[in-house]
Amino acid sequence: MLQLLQSAPPAAGGSAAWSLANSWTYSADVANVDFTNLGSYNELMLLVRNITVSVSGVRVLYVSTDNGANYRNTSGDYVNLVANNIEANTTGVGFGTSNSALARSGIIKIPQSGLNGVPKIIENQTLGLGSVFVQSTSPINAVRITNNTGGNLTGGTIHVFGR
Repeated sequence: MLQLLQSAPPAAGGSAAWSLANSWTYSADVANVDFTNLGSYNELMLLVRNITVSVSGVRVLYVSTDNGANYRNTSGDYVNLVANNIEANTTGVGFGTSNSALARSGIIKIPQSGLNGVPKIIENQTLGLGSVFVQSTSPINAVRITNNTGGNLTGGTIHVFGR
């Protein structure tokens, strides 16, 4: 007789409430915004609002597994899951798909950020795209928001939530 087993609901991560881990509000031009000491969270979510830049580009997310000593930004550190189930190497996870200096917003969620030994899925909630951080299977404990073509962030807010 075939017996179906029901798995237990996920532990911390899917059921805990989100809490604000850190935030940044523009007060002066900066090249990038780093958020460190995020290792106590199993799951991260970033809300980026109205980020403007001095040089036209795409706002991107880079992650770190050594609390910000190194942010991964080499082609192949991440893969985007594109049409026809093909993986495409990339240098980071963009909050948009086209270069612009105008205000851009977005939401990115990293549901397994605190797990050790597995690739990290990065869900771009705004674009409906999936990426995977494949450079390391260590927990993500820091994130950076920057402009992929250089220049400075010149406006906006960033909120990092964890649970």
